[in-house]
Amino acid sequence: MDDPALNLIQVPPASASPIWPRIEGHLTKACLHSLGAHTVEETRERIESGQCQLWIVADEAANVPLTCTTSILDLPDGRRALLLELIAGEDPTEWFAIMAPLELWAKQNGCAMVALYCPKTWAKKLKSYDLLRYLMGKTL
Repeated sequence: MDDPALNLIQVPPASASPIWPRIEGHLTKACLHSLGAHTVEETRERIESGQCQLWIVADEAANVPLTCTTSILDLPDGRRALLLELIAGEDPTEWFAIMAPLELWAKQNGCAMVALYCPKTWAKKLKSYDLLRYLMGKTL
């Protein structure tokens, strides 16, 4: 992270409930941008059951300015991938700083790649990432 006072922390499933009031707003906001793929309730169930990983950034004052969730996918070709599912927080410029620690964790957990759905504008910021597909939609 660029700011040494900020730490990326993986929250164990059993510890999600006590901090839920501090992260629910972030996850609600992230779910609104997920095109209906996630709800706050479903996300909480997946976190607490260990189906996905909860990550927070906490500062020295124990504020939580950023929250994200990831999951490990076992791909049909035998590779594993870390999927960044949801991310939200107070300062979007800090969001990109968590990628390196997430990539390291992914590598340590047998992942061959990191993937995420994101706005097109993120491609300029994530220069070491390849654009794999466009996700297009039409409201009916």
